[in-house]
Amino acid sequence: MRFERELHLNYQDSTDYSVSVNDAVDGEFEDYLRSKGVKEILAELAEDPKTFTELENMIDVSPTTLSRRLDDGIMLGLLEETIIRQATLNDEINKKKVYQFSSDYEHWQDHILETNLVKLVKQQRGIKEQAEQTYDGILESWTKELD
Repeated sequence: MRFERELHLNYQDSTDYSVSVNDAVDGEFEDYLRSKGVKEILAELAEDPKTFTELENMIDVSPTTLSRRLDDGIMLGLLEETIIRQATLNDEINKKKVYQFSSDYEHWQDHILETNLVKLVKQQRGIKEQAEQTYDGILESWTKELD
C-alpha cells in the first residue's frame, strides 16, 4: 500500500460532498499503522534510531516492504530520516542514513517503551524463530525417514 499526498478539489453544490483532508490523512495514518511490519519498525525505533540494514535484520518483511513502510512513515510525518557523518581512522567520512521518530511523535516513542511493546515484539520474534527451528528439525527427521 503506497500513500500519495494529493490535492483534491471538493465538488460542492446544494449537497455537500466534501471530504475533510484531515479525515483522509487520518484514514491513511490508521491504515499505515496497521500495515505489516509497522508495529515491529516502531518498536525497534522506540529504543534507538536504526539504519535500514539494522531494521532489515530485525524485521521479517521483504526489503521492498521495509523500504515502503519507512518511506510512508516519513511521508506521513511519523518518522524522519537523518544522515549521520562519521570520521574513520583513515580520515574518510562515512555516511549512514538512520530512521527515527519525528519530533512531532516522540511521545509515541515514550509510550511504546512504557507499554512493553518492545519486549513483546522481541518475544514474538524469538517464538517465531523457535517454531522455525522446531519445524526444520521435524522436516529433517521426515527427510531421513524417506531416504
